[in-house]
Order: sequence, then C-alpha cells, then structure tokens
Amino acid sequence: QTAARKVVCSTGEIVTLILGNQLEFVGCLPRQRNFGGLLVDVEEVRAKLAIPPDDGLTKPELQKRLHASYAMVKWLCDEGYLSLERSRSSVSRKSQMIARRECVEAFCKSYTTLGFLMHETGRAATAIRTQLERRGVFPVLPDHPLGRRLYRQSDLRGCSSFAPTG
Repeated sequence: QTAARKVVCSTGEIVTLILGNQLEFVGCLPRQRNFGGLLVDVEEVRAKLAIPPDDGLTKPELQKRLHASYAMVKWLCDEGYLSLERSRSSVSRKSQMIARRECVEAFCKSYTTLGFLMHETGRAATAIRTQLERRGVFPVLPDHPLGRRLYRQSDLRGCSSFAPTG
C-alpha cells in the first residue's frame, strides 16, 4: 500500500505488474509472508505505469491561454463552446478534466474573449468595448447577466486593431 500511495496508483495495478512478471524486483519481508510483506521498487513501478502526457489543457491552463477568468472558462465549458473530457495527469496520475488542444485552437479561430483582446492590445476593457460597439461589433451574447464578453473572430475582421491573430 505504501508503494501504491507513493506512485499514486491502485494496489491492483501493482499486483497486475507482479503477476505479469513485469517487475525485476519483487521482495518479501522475512517474517511477513502475506500481501503486506511484499516489497517493490517504487521507481520501477512508476516507470512501468507512466502515462504519456496528454494533449490537452486543464481549466487553469485555459485561463492563461484565453486570458480569461476561471468563471469565464467554466461558462465556456458549461455552454459547450469548449468541450472537456476526463484524462489522467501524466505527473500526478490523478483524474482531471481537459480540453483537447485541437478543440481549443478551433475555438480560438472562431471566438475571442475580451480578456484576450485586452492582453493583445494593452487597452482597458471599457475602451475596447466602446471602440467595438462604435464599429457595430457586439458580444455573442450582448445582454449576458454575468457580463461574459465573447466575440466572433469573423466580426473582428473589419476592425484593423482587433483583427484575429490566430
């Protein structure tokens, strides 16, 4: 159980490695001939159970990529603009929700957040909103109760200072 905690895996995964003869070292404590007396090399188990890095972004990583608050990222996911799927972290092996990179890139080709526009231009939110409204560009949901500002990239193409960057 100690090895399972250190590797962040189930005891069953270690037993499967032992029964499959996949570990070079399996020892047993001298006076303990039961399951609790088994010894394994934690680093060897960790290497055998290693998970390749996933190709996705967690919600905190999405916040950085989109220059958006956690609430905005949660709203984008809840409303279906970004889809999440369950994955296992290659570092901690714990379950986590991620958005696949290709989905994030497709989203970024179609939409942008006010936070991203602020980051790109270095201007304040009010100045950006005012300039966009003067040019007839409004958020996807202009009257959103929580003020979520999501813009279509296609609407920004006519505004030279807000043209899509990628």
